[in-house]
Amino acid sequence: MTHRFKQASVLLMALLMLFYGCGFKAEVLANTATENSPEITEPTAQTDPAFTGEIEDTKKKSPELDPGEQAILDANGITATEDTGKMDASGNYILGETASGGTVTCSTSLRTLASRSFGDEPCYKKFQRAAGWDDGVIYSSDFASPDGSDIITTTTPILRISDNGVDQIAYCADPSLNIPSEVVGPNGLVTYNRESWNVQSGRIRNVMWHGYHDGNSGEYYVQTWAAIRVIAGIGAYTDYYMTDPTVANLVNTLSYQNPNNWDASWSIVPEREEAVWNASTKRQETGWFQTYCNNIADHGTYTVTLPSGVHALLRNTSGQVYSDVTDQFTIYDDDDFMLYADGSYQGEVSANITPTTIKRHSSDAGNPDACVIYAPDVPDTQRLFVSLAVGQSPLSSGFRANFTGATGDAQLQKTDNRTKEKLAGATFGLYDMKDNLLKQGITDENGQWNVTDLVFGDYYFKEIAAPKGYELNPAKLPFTVDGIREVVTVVMANEPKKGPFQFIKQDAETREPLKGVTFVLYGCDEKHPHNDLQDDKIKSCWQTIVGTRISGTDGKIDFGNLYAGEYQLVETKTVPGYAKPMGQWRVTIDPEAVETVKITAKGTAPAFVKDGNALKVDNQKNDKLPFTGGNGDHRAALMLAGMVFFLAAGILALILKKRNLKNPKESSEKIERKEENESEK
Repeated sequence: MTHRFKQASVLLMALLMLFYGCGFKAEVLANTATENSPEITEPTAQTDPAFTGEIEDTKKKSPELDPGEQAILDANGITATEDTGKMDASGNYILGETASGGTVTCSTSLRTLASRSFGDEPCYKKFQRAAGWDDGVIYSSDFASPDGSDIITTTTPILRISDNGVDQIAYCADPSLNIPSEVVGPNGLVTYNRESWNVQSGRIRNVMWHGYHDGNSGEYYVQTWAAIRVIAGIGAYTDYYMTDPTVANLVNTLSYQNPNNWDASWSIVPEREEAVWNASTKRQETGWFQTYCNNIADHGTYTVTLPSGVHALLRNTSGQVYSDVTDQFTIYDDDDFMLYADGSYQGEVSANITPTTIKRHSSDAGNPDACVIYAPDVPDTQRLFVSLAVGQSPLSSGFRANFTGATGDAQLQKTDNRTKEKLAGATFGLYDMKDNLLKQGITDENGQWNVTDLVFGDYYFKEIAAPKGYELNPAKLPFTVDGIREVVTVVMANEPKKGPFQFIKQDAETREPLKGVTFVLYGCDEKHPHNDLQDDKIKSCWQTIVGTRISGTDGKIDFGNLYAGEYQLVETKTVPGYAKPMGQWRVTIDPEAVETVKITAKGTAPAFVKDGNALKVDNQKNDKLPFTGGNGDHRAALMLAGMVFFLAAGILALILKKRNLKNPKESSEKIERKEENESEK
């Protein structure tokens, strides 16, 4: 008796709650009880100290019905569905599985939902069609309570299918059948098979894409479901659904708009650029790498990392250059860039770029519209619409920029330091600033060595071998190829080699050195056959005085080191008691010859002789006249010759006089004939 009384009390209390619309409170209490109930997980060897090697078949227990809920089910002849108790990682209740190993889930425990009433709909009808139902007067706002407050959004059962790595919202397709329930099918969980005919409808896919998403209201889920039914032509109330503005917008507008970035493409053009020298900006530059976006509504960014020494200019879609950057830059996927570097930079800059922009597409090659239907293997249960084939993948493109280094030319000019003449035959090396020999060459007849195609940078020339007759110049000649000058000219002057010229003035007989003898050494800058003797009256040769020297007590005359060439040596003053030579000397200096000094007497000058390593020349005393090539005493012979000459002349004069005296008549006749001839003239 007591037990029946309690049952009656519980039933009466439940009817009062239903009458006053208090089901929401019961749902909250049920949810609270569900959230606070402990979750039972399968024990493992790592977590259960009492693990014996066998795993028990445990599961999350179904929420317990309170007496009022149980009374409602009993009164309507409804048996609560047996809950599998399994949940996925997101906390959704597992309703079934797909043939390929995926899962079908619901956000709400349908066993709990079946025992509650919301709004003006009996609980047992919600158990039958909870995710969207129609009885001729039901529309999306039926999830609101009679007083207008939205009380169902937190408990709207949201269906999902996760299959082949894609997780999407699902919608019931058969309103007259039961919603997917937590029942056990023939092979355990209910198995949902993808139907072979599928739904080739891009519009349904678009409604699913633009419709309900996680975080939206439960009402929007029902509105999306209604729009799908309108497009698919399911049910008799499609016209009534279209009176809802949200449903109408989904059907009339959004169903024709593909998902953002559907079949999008992104590329960088050109894929390769050769940097060239810009004479105006004095740098190597590529062209613009332009980005092309196709079917992209959700733009992302991309990042490029630059090597040291390379800059990037950035340009937006308006054509405005807005930044000059180094190291790394991140810009929008529709902005462009160009690269530049100084003339010395060499190398390739390349990258395969994956922007944050994604491409959406059908992940099912056989279903380009990406909309399919799954059917359960149990009777009286609805099929499910889902857009599982909407996948996404990254976009990518790449670029290459080749910097060969700008090049320029350099010219080495070799000259004589003294005459400024161009020197051929000098061997030079071209070096970088790390002292690496890059090239080697010889100056031509114009004294030049031309080097072409030098990458911009710093270099130096260095002489390896000097021309014949010149000293090696060890100096480095640095220069920079930078494009400022078309040809960089470097000049090096070489000093001709020199040879020493000195000798000793001595007495011809005693070989004693003579002090106070003056010598002048002349040179000639003209390139012509030289005169044998130096003469102040002849201005075309031997007019340049190289030096004047006076012998000391040791008789030495030292003109120091002389450049290679010919000179004229003249003794301009001797010491008292000695005769000044009546000739001069031609001196030839050749520093590279075995005999560096060669002296040739001109006129009646005495010859130079070599005594060991010393050159010597004699002076004769006044009573002796020197001859070229000797130093003997010929004065007496000359006087005797003179006396003989005068005697012969006197005798000849006497003979002629006697002849005239013997023939006076003949002589007169000759005189008369001469006078006649003159008068005739």
